[in-house]
Amino acid sequence: MFLRSVTRRCNLTSLTNSYNSAKELSKWGSDRSPAKGVLRIPREDMKPISTLHESKQIIVAGRNRCNKFLSNQFMIASKTTREAILIDASDDWMDDWAMFFNSSGLTLKYCFLTHCHIDNIINLNPLMQLIPDTKIAWCSADQYWVKEFPRACERYHRFEMKNAPLPMARHRPQDLRLTMASDRSTSFLALGNTLLFHISTPGHSPGHMVLSVPQEKLLFSGDLIFDEGIGRVDLPYGNGAHLAQSLRMLEDIPDNTVILPGHGRLTTMGKERKKNRGLQRVYEMMKVGRQEPSVGFNYGYF
Repeated sequence: MFLRSVTRRCNLTSLTNSYNSAKELSKWGSDRSPAKGVLRIPREDMKPISTLHESKQIIVAGRNRCNKFLSNQFMIASKTTREAILIDASDDWMDDWAMFFNSSGLTLKYCFLTHCHIDNIINLNPLMQLIPDTKIAWCSADQYWVKEFPRACERYHRFEMKNAPLPMARHRPQDLRLTMASDRSTSFLALGNTLLFHISTPGHSPGHMVLSVPQEKLLFSGDLIFDEGIGRVDLPYGNGAHLAQSLRMLEDIPDNTVILPGHGRLTTMGKERKKNRGLQRVYEMMKVGRQEPSVGFNYGYF
């Protein structure tokens, strides 16, 4: 169940909720940049980090619209080992997350990149400056976007980010390079007793990955599927046929699985099967004999 937990016990939940309402957030200043390009959101306009889900094993926190690309930032943490994984590095104020981890007694183990478009990695270097021991889990099929990061920063007027090389552009043996082959015996990250399966889902980008947590019925879907939407394919190396194949990989996901997308509102797999026209289009094409259906929009989230 998704909730904003309230408890008086001194546990991980109470620590995170205490952080959510901490007055220290208002002391970190702001960034008033000209309204041009896709610039950093002023701190006072940011929403708080919220506890979204809690079970005996894990806790999920996040905040939406964490940058002007309208991205969501999510974190999942083990309540036993107190290790955490950030999904993407989208949030314009990574020092909020550093303080969140410190206040909650959490250690950031991985930053899992669903893909390497600018809206997912724009704040990776600030994160690494704050928590340098973080390991990066990513698929090197998105190497093109790592190489093009400086140009993307110029295009969206994030000039302050363009000159620092990304961690993925350097030799870092501690990082985890994921492959496009998915093997359930090896394709997972572990948080205590909870397994998070990384599944290759190309289409929106060549190296796109989703993170499935079947024990908790959660799916961090990146830009594969949204609330009544699917990923766009008009960006370089987007591929509608690959996107259709990737959407078919969701067939084994139960209806009551909660989808936490890279943009927009949370949804469920059951709702998307009923209302998501992009997803339905895959099966409509197959029904009329299209052996390799191709889907995807040429508009929407980056």
